[in-house]
Amino acid sequence: TRGVQAGRRVVVELLASDPRIGKLLEKHPGVEDIQSPSIANHTFLFKGEDAQVVEILADLVRESVPVKSFHEEKMDVEDVFMQVSRGEVS
Repeated sequence: TRGVQAGRRVVVELLASDPRIGKLLEKHPGVEDIQSPSIANHTFLFKGEDAQVVEILADLVRESVPVKSFHEEKMDVEDVFMQVSRGEVS
């Protein structure tokens, strides 16, 4: 398991739109750069520990947000290079 990360993008897909998603995500420490490319798809940059990501998902489920999928976005070689070149990885 991973501990603290420099930053990873998490993808949240909903079964239906939920206008509370932004507010629910932003209240968690380590959540930044929330993006909503569509009404049911959202991403955010997360800087923190794995246990905190689990708590974010648990909170969404507790609040009856219709989560269809919740996963870390896969990074390709270019993404890793960009993080290293910006000094985001120790």
